[in-house]
Amino acid sequence: MVEIVDALAQVHEKETAIQTACLEVDKALFSLRQSMQLPANRSEWASTFSVRLTLINKEYRRSVKHDLQAMATRLRQIYGSSTTTMNIRSRAEHAFNVFEKLHAIFAKYIALYEERVRQRVLTPGDRIIFQRAIPRIRRSLREASDHVDTIREKLDRWQIYFDVLVSDTELEAFLQHLQAARVAQRTFEAKTAAVFGRVLDICSKRDSIVLSAANLALTHETTWLARGQKEIRYREFRREMAKYDDLLEQAATVKDTIGRLIDEVESVASLAHTPTVLPGTTGADISVSELRLAYKEYQQAQAACDAIDEVQVAHPRPVCQFLMCCRLPCRSTTSCRRT
Repeated sequence: MVEIVDALAQVHEKETAIQTACLEVDKALFSLRQSMQLPANRSEWASTFSVRLTLINKEYRRSVKHDLQAMATRLRQIYGSSTTTMNIRSRAEHAFNVFEKLHAIFAKYIALYEERVRQRVLTPGDRIIFQRAIPRIRRSLREASDHVDTIREKLDRWQIYFDVLVSDTELEAFLQHLQAARVAQRTFEAKTAAVFGRVLDICSKRDSIVLSAANLALTHETTWLARGQKEIRYREFRREMAKYDDLLEQAATVKDTIGRLIDEVESVASLAHTPTVLPGTTGADISVSELRLAYKEYQQAQAACDAIDEVQVAHPRPVCQFLMCCRLPCRSTTSCRRT
């Protein structure tokens, strides 16, 4: 036997547990409404959401087009429109060749210096001059090597994106693909109607669970107290408690389901920022988000090429001086100059 007071305490505890589980569903729905800016009327969620996604997708494609055209124009303003200055691969090959030549010349510089020191044919003044130049040369070589690594990394990772920005043909083809890949409004309408239809079903299920728990608790309280007895049979008590357990399981299922449905809503919302990938003229996939970052990467690649040219210009003089002292021709690609 179970005392009525204890039985009703268990009833209220079970009802509270069910309400708490459903409260989590309410919180999730409130968060969904806030994040997706949905109206108070649930029946308007699907239609409002589909219209908004259509407008966001239109603005997304417009902003991508505007950004790419602006970046391409800016690159031409900075680097000119000639094939030589705009073709980063050609500039990179030139930088690699310069680095190899500088490396060979500097290696010969150091080897000949060490040889002349052993032969004792240098004056003390010459030895000091060239000794001081060696650390600077080695430092310059390390810096140039880092720039070469940067250029190679940029080309390997970003060349297909650079091609779109510097080629009018490729950019125009990409923008045509962008326009053709728009999401139709009816697609948004179908997807939002489906997912929000399931959301509303879950809302109805949640309301039904809370109402059933409240009615069940009221029935038990009224019935058991009306008997005028202090106790009820244990078998009856367990049978009635099982009804609450069933409602609690339903509430847990609703809670899990609403989480998955919110993920679905977010997935539909992400369609507004599509396409995210489009085919390039070579067939390779072009990421829209990475293409919008390619402007900065292109500038960094050009800056690395410039840095190698600066090494070439800044450091041939001590090398050439020494090679001339050794009666060997200097093969630097720039003329020696006083600094």
